[in-house]
Amino acid sequence: MQQTTKHLEALLDRHRNGDPEARQSLINFSCERLHVLAHKMLARNPKVKRWEETDDVLNMAVLKLDRTLENLAPNDVQHFMSLAGMKIRQTLCDLARKHYGKYGIAANHETDAAPGSSDLPARVEVAEDLRNSPDTIAMQADFHEAVDLLPDDQKDVINLSIYIGLEQQEIAEQLGVSVATVKRRKREALTAIGSQLSE
Repeated sequence: MQQTTKHLEALLDRHRNGDPEARQSLINFSCERLHVLAHKMLARNPKVKRWEETDDVLNMAVLKLDRTLENLAPNDVQHFMSLAGMKIRQTLCDLARKHYGKYGIAANHETDAAPGSSDLPARVEVAEDLRNSPDTIAMQADFHEAVDLLPDDQKDVINLSIYIGLEQQEIAEQLGVSVATVKRRKREALTAIGSQLSE
């Protein structure tokens, strides 16, 4: 892991210094990491996962990332991974709208009940209906977009916490700050997201 990070840092340094081949090398070398990240984030979006594979999400996100890197040189590996996470979030938003928008196939798709599903408690069936509703899918997309509007320090905490699944101590080590700072930034970020969604 440490060796991989060092190699990514070397590629980022080449990219910042204008090496024309560094951008493609950077994406190629980081594909395994990005695949894991895309898989985790897709798993948290089960309705998109129903229609798309991890590789589909990754390919779309990598194209977005490549276009961004044409005009942007990330400061370090953390900045690069946060940028990649943002592109994956944007891709998931695009796919959610594609499938669950007004004319999306999923919004008008009726799935047969699974065998024995009629035996489920009513509250479980209601919860499933709510989770699968277009309004819920739209809310998820709005959440992703609200994350993208956060200041970078708060966005990094949310990215590492919610999307990548790191514990607070791990986030603090990644960002070089205290656990208290991580808690404060996450609290501020969630407050800001709540304000965005309420609007």
